[in-house]
Amino acid sequence: MRGISGSLPPSIRFQNNFLNSPRLILLFILLDMLLPTFLVASQDRSWHVMQHMVSNGNV
Repeated sequence: MRGISGSLPPSIRFQNNFLNSPRLILLFILLDMLLPTFLVASQDRSWHVMQHMVSNGNV
């Protein structure tokens, strides 16, 4: 008997190793930290563009 991991197809075994790797978790944490700042920055930019258009009477 080789246990559960031996009977699983390689793709699932690879996926489990992939999801449990600390590097990937670090990547997710980094993304989680960086993504909101990017989103806020882009929202900020579009908001300024909208204000500019409104003040110029283009809307």
